[in-house]
Amino acid sequence: MRGDASPTSSLAPAQSASAPAHEPRALAQRPRPARALGGVGPDGGSTGATTWVREGKRVDVVSADGRGVQVTGAARRAGLGGRYTGFAAPRRVREQAPAKLNLLLRVGRARADGMHPLVSVFARLELADTVEIELDPALADDVVVCPGVAGENLVARALQALRDLLPTLPPLRATIDKRIPVAAGLGGGSADAAAALRAALALAGDAPGRSAAGASAETPSPLASSGQRAALVESEELARLALALGADVPSQLEPRHLLVWGVGERFEPLTLPPLAVVLVPHTHGLATARVYREFDRRYPQPPPLPELDTVRALFATASPDRIAAAVANDLAPIAAALVPEIAVALDAVRRSGALAASVSGSGPTVFGLYRSRAEARAAAGELRAELPSGFEEPIVTAIADRSTPAPALSVQGGTAGCA
Repeated sequence: MRGDASPTSSLAPAQSASAPAHEPRALAQRPRPARALGGVGPDGGSTGATTWVREGKRVDVVSADGRGVQVTGAARRAGLGGRYTGFAAPRRVREQAPAKLNLLLRVGRARADGMHPLVSVFARLELADTVEIELDPALADDVVVCPGVAGENLVARALQALRDLLPTLPPLRATIDKRIPVAAGLGGGSADAAAALRAALALAGDAPGRSAAGASAETPSPLASSGQRAALVESEELARLALALGADVPSQLEPRHLLVWGVGERFEPLTLPPLAVVLVPHTHGLATARVYREFDRRYPQPPPLPELDTVRALFATASPDRIAAAVANDLAPIAAALVPEIAVALDAVRRSGALAASVSGSGPTVFGLYRSRAEARAAAGELRAELPSGFEEPIVTAIADRSTPAPALSVQGGTAGCA
């Protein structure tokens, strides 16, 4: 099925999406809390190691004048004392925040709480932002820096929400290097927020023996007691925190290829072939809430969600043609109705030789799948002359190889840029 298909055609009749063939481990049973998935709300809502710069071994944390670090603002209001002594914490962590592509997105009728049941397949892309979190006790409050992106940043909300769970976390400086188009249906803001949470938890030493993204953390941090860390790791609070931030945030806590269902609280990893991708971003974003409102208006009784075993079978293949045949998005016709040039762009992508063309998430980004990077680059060249006004330069990327989480980047000192 293609991504511009109407939701009147489901992959399978009424389902047991609530009763999968095999039950994945529940979040509370996992040793780390970073694997729950968020559903779609009324507003639309690694094995790679995190590495960091350590400022020393066992030391007293002191200010330049030799006295204990003085903390103010958010940290003091949270109850962190004026001095602390212990092991040196990592001072700076940089994480990749990869974009996600919805190869499949089936949406059910909104629940009473506004959440939409869904069945979706998330593909992690090579395209990624970079988020650096720096511990800076001299700050009065968190600072988020991301040149070129105006308005409220989800990273700021993520850090404040994390502080509600970990009150001793002092003010942090977040620097975001944006590569993912904004408000494009690619999960960039959610990926940034999740990366910030991973990095902040690594700074706080929030996991006995492990960092939030899987790195060794044998040296405890002075910023959180072992009791606080254990309580957070063993609870589902982090998953609820992420879900409250947005529908896609929990899945990006450990970004992988995923099959997602329920309202997003259930998921399992998938293996996808590393197909080349051409992304065609629109100059203006499309508000997710607007797309879902229109979906609810048009489809007050949407068809049943597909059976999970059907979806598993469709995507349990290395065949590019079979993957392409499974691509579908219930929100694609809605996005095209709200932004008519999307339909023109979809036709242009198909003519360029794409195996499949669709819209990612709630749009407005159009994408095409290709067998190779060479084909994708050639298609991008053709599309520059074919796309209607309103679309930006095509971006050539790929579905990340295998289902491994995105690696973090080592920081060797200095200040990260955010160009």
